[in-house]
Amino acid sequence: MKKAKKYIVKGRVQGVGFRYFTNHIANRIGVYGYVKNLWDGSVEVYAIGTEQQLVTLKTGLSKGPSYSYVEKIIEEEDSVNPDYYNFSVKF
Repeated sequence: MKKAKKYIVKGRVQGVGFRYFTNHIANRIGVYGYVKNLWDGSVEVYAIGTEQQLVTLKTGLSKGPSYSYVEKIIEEEDSVNPDYYNFSVKF
């Protein structure tokens, strides 16, 4: 069963390839949604997948690419938006 979650990732997560890192993980594990930078320096990830896919994604987010530093991930349940059929980087 598909679920949706939104993650706000805080720390040194902009300017270090975090969105492309997230996109790579999401596409590898089959998660739909998007990743985008927020004005406050954090990154927002909206993801649709199974419980296990979302756990795998969050584990990847907590590690981040090599030059990032993740201080905190805020996670919340969200509704499944059927308009997403892939994962993309938003600008």
